[in-house]
Amino acid sequence: TFGRVVEVKDLKYRKYYAMKIIKAVKWYIESAEIEASILFKINEIDSENKYHICKLYKTFKHNKHYFMLFE
Repeated sequence: TFGRVVEVKDLKYRKYYAMKIIKAVKWYIESAEIEASILFKINEIDSENKYHICKLYKTFKHNKHYFMLFE
């Protein structure tokens, strides 16, 4: 999906993550939700990280934008 990726830091645990930000456009968000569901399924299947696929930790919406938090 179309989005901007930025590096973010969890100040509590001092860990860095990649956050994908998808604009509040209906079609973009629908595509991002499909992408997220696929990635969550892949992460579930590859729970031992055998194939080294980027882990999607969580998704959320804020001010109508859609966010995806990756390792």
